[in-house]
Amino acid sequence: VGLVSSASTFTPMSRACDAVGEAPGRPGINTLRLERSIVVEPKMLDSLRMVRDSLPNFGRSGRQSDNVKVANVTFRAGERPGYSYEPNPKDVANILRNIRRGKQFSDFCIFTNHGHEPGNWSEEPADYEREFAHQTVDAGADAYIVHGPHRLRGIEIYKGRPIFYSLGNFMMDDLRTPVGADMYEVYDKDLVDVTDADVTVSEMSSGYETSPGFSDPVFYESVIAISRFEENRLAEVRLYPVELGHSKRFANRGIPSVACAAKAEMILDRLRRLSEPYGTRIAFENGVGVISLRCKG
Repeated sequence: VGLVSSASTFTPMSRACDAVGEAPGRPGINTLRLERSIVVEPKMLDSLRMVRDSLPNFGRSGRQSDNVKVANVTFRAGERPGYSYEPNPKDVANILRNIRRGKQFSDFCIFTNHGHEPGNWSEEPADYEREFAHQTVDAGADAYIVHGPHRLRGIEIYKGRPIFYSLGNFMMDDLRTPVGADMYEVYDKDLVDVTDADVTVSEMSSGYETSPGFSDPVFYESVIAISRFEENRLAEVRLYPVELGHSKRFANRGIPSVACAAKAEMILDRLRRLSEPYGTRIAFENGVGVISLRCKG
């Protein structure tokens, strides 16, 4: 079995870097860099252009380009407001090459990506991801698996290969110590009266500027997917619903257990809804989700 992994969500200095001249290479992760832009309505873009032209060091160019950059954020016009991503061509080429190499030396090659885009709040993957997932399968990946969004997203079957746009959390534990003094300041906690656990609870419930936190039960609901192949083609995927104890006290949350019947039906119904846009049909069999491809060519 071959495994190729990458990350599209990462801190700047965690990326592996090649050596150049006298500068040594830097160990790190295999990244998929993304260029993000914010899509707005055309009239909003006109307003942003006025803001840009009024700022110091920005002259009135008179150009009516289809995008505007303000404070290092790129905005462009579109029909559906939201976030758009353009993957780095060099990173894509490098990843696809490594997948081909992995497949050449293995019977089964899995590709995984750690990415939160467009955010943990979204039930849909980022706009670039479906095309990229198809490219990885075309390059030799037998399965495409995303982790990072902390919630379930849809499942697609492409050329007899499963694409899991997110399987959510298998475990969810962020109760930690020690916590730095700056985290106390972020959540307005007193260094004398408050414990590290209090800060962590606030972090998990309040989130960050770009994340709503993890107070919603959906972050504690997932599935265990078992894929069965016959003659090198996917024959069936069985989806076993699990829940991670959202209603339990904080120290006991995050450990997976088999979901009760009502919870299992709710989890599978959500996953079925999210998978339908990809043409994926999920049947219910005794509390288990089943994707069957036996009758497909």
